[in-house]
Amino acid sequence: MPLGVATVNSLTQERTRNNSTFRFQVQLDQPAKQEISLKYATVEATAKATTDFIPKSGTLVIPVNSSQGFIDVDVTGDSLRKADQLFYVQFSEPKGC
Repeated sequence: MPLGVATVNSLTQERTRNNSTFRFQVQLDQPAKQEISLKYATVEATAKATTDFIPKSGTLVIPVNSSQGFIDVDVTGDSLRKADQLFYVQFSEPKGC
């Protein structure tokens, strides 16, 4: 039986002075036949936790017959000119998939 495919969108946003929210969409290639859960946590790269974004972790649940879920991460604004900054969402402990 072939494995299903899940994709996560990447986001780009121009730096602003205001706080904003990045919404990551986790998309399955077909509706879930059973509840799917994945633990997730934000991971620093060039963007620093608490300075550039609010660290977040939890469990994403995609219900039966659904094909997507969302993770919202708050990003802090500032007025400084900086190079592009990156952070990641790391997944672990998949269940039901």
